[in-house]
Amino acid sequence: MSSVTRAKFRTLVFLSLLLSLKMQVSAQAGQEWKQTLSDEGIVVFKRLRGESPYEEVRAQALMNGRVEDFVPYFSDPVNYKKWVYGSIETKQVTRLKDFDFVFYGTFKIPWPFENRELFSRVELNRDAKSNELTAKLSDSSSQLPVSDGLVRVSKFESLWTVKPVDDKQVNLTIEMYVEPGGKLPPFIVNLVLSRIQLWSIKNLRKQIAQN
Repeated sequence: MSSVTRAKFRTLVFLSLLLSLKMQVSAQAGQEWKQTLSDEGIVVFKRLRGESPYEEVRAQALMNGRVEDFVPYFSDPVNYKKWVYGSIETKQVTRLKDFDFVFYGTFKIPWPFENRELFSRVELNRDAKSNELTAKLSDSSSQLPVSDGLVRVSKFESLWTVKPVDDKQVNLTIEMYVEPGGKLPPFIVNLVLSRIQLWSIKNLRKQIAQN
């Protein structure tokens, strides 16, 4: 290999490495949370998730209340209908433990798209030391056929976290990622999901205030 060829080869390798590094940095930047909404003390963020066309959403707010006030709204799926925006029906399917169960829910989707149904496992934990309450939700398989007129959500993940600030206030955070199935365009899902989180926290805040 001549000196000229070796120089060209080194230049090509260097440019390839530079391009690879630039792609890695861009990918990492895509994983950063970016604020999309802020209303009545509730801040909503979103970020890309790998190669998925659907975005992850995180909403957080400082709320009046105690950690124990949130337990019935996390541990009883019947109460989800009271605050999770767009809920049509929410009910328990099975309960493995006191704080480990599967629920079934149906959710309203704007016309002309079909409403969705979801089977989800919920795992609650309350840390004895920090008093932090978490609810981990994930899609759960079911052998039941899809209900008429509905589309079953293909993938769902959510994390609800309540952290005490003092005796009268908590920090609430809700993170969510969903692949709704069917022909619902991703850009519509990404547009609506941030607002669903915002409205859900507003609903929950009203419920807690009534206690």
